[in-house]
Amino acid sequence: VFAYGHTGTGKTFTMLGATGGANELSGDDKAWGLLPRILQGMLSRLSNDPASREAELICSVTYVEIYNEKVRDLLAVPVSGGGERSLQVHVNPKVGVFISDLTESPVRNLEEAMKLVTYGVKMRTVHATAMNSRSSRSHSIFTFKYERRYHNGNSRFGQIQLVDLAGREQEAMTKCSGDRFKELTFINKSLFHLAHCLARLEKRKATGKVEWHLFRNSKLTTLLQPSLVGNSKTWMIATVAPSRRYAADTL
Repeated sequence: VFAYGHTGTGKTFTMLGATGGANELSGDDKAWGLLPRILQGMLSRLSNDPASREAELICSVTYVEIYNEKVRDLLAVPVSGGGERSLQVHVNPKVGVFISDLTESPVRNLEEAMKLVTYGVKMRTVHATAMNSRSSRSHSIFTFKYERRYHNGNSRFGQIQLVDLAGREQEAMTKCSGDRFKELTFINKSLFHLAHCLARLEKRKATGKVEWHLFRNSKLTTLLQPSLVGNSKTWMIATVAPSRRYAADTL
């Protein structure tokens, strides 16, 4: 599930809710975003499923951001005196896409999961632009994984990725310069590759052929590969700005 739209149109609000992920569960659940709602539904369904009595259920989460084409672990504990480390993304024919040295935290309930969400949101890169006082300058990917280990040795695995994309921007509107302009360039480039990848997948859907090289054009498309092919299902939420000047970017 990913939210897509022009900068300042409410993608983070849609995914995280009125409080942007901080203390999300302390208020009215009507103000929750999609992320806590989906987590609540998944955890409740998994724990109440009769199949859970026949297997050990293991749930975990990861949270990363892609900032200027560098992958950052939003759940990692900062090291005193150490610089930020960009994680490496790998594609293995047997295990698929994975990030080396990524923090994967076990969770048992919604409260534990949302504490990690809140921590990750605080670690995310945001800056002010002319259009948004708290503009997300990165793409964030929150992944919820579950595994059922049955007594006969078999297991079943599934995951869902909840993606808050940075918004497409125009230099003239956001009045970006310096570091903000560099961020804008990386944001727009990765969004272009994602749009191109989705368009080609749709065009090739009838033949069943996948152009795997398209996923290597950006870190974003590489990390989203498991959610775009195979037996996966993808939902896109379009956040549309009510202004004619943003129509071209929105479409």
